[in-house]
Amino acid sequence: MKKKIIIIGAGTIGLHSVYFLNKNGHDVEIIEAASELDTNGCSYGNCGLIVPSHFVPLAVPGMLKAGMKMMFDKKSPVAFSILKNTGQIPWFLKFIQAAKKNMI
Repeated sequence: MKKKIIIIGAGTIGLHSVYFLNKNGHDVEIIEAASELDTNGCSYGNCGLIVPSHFVPLAVPGMLKAGMKMMFDKKSPVAFSILKNTGQIPWFLKFIQAAKKNMI
């Protein structure tokens, strides 16, 4: 049964919803408040990734420093315990070096 559906928001989730609903034969309309040049939306900042752990844009100046602070904050969503993960230290140090190279 074909339905008329309105999707609010042309972000990653909104556009994927439109795609699949349209593919299934529904009449879909999308409503978006932002202009084409708007860079404040979640989909823009996270490059269209749908990943719950990526709560801030990854490619912004200072993210490595902010990420380091968050890892050692027990209340942070990305908290990391060095004592419980000593085997990961070599990988972590390589990650920091690679991130520094890419930020130059």
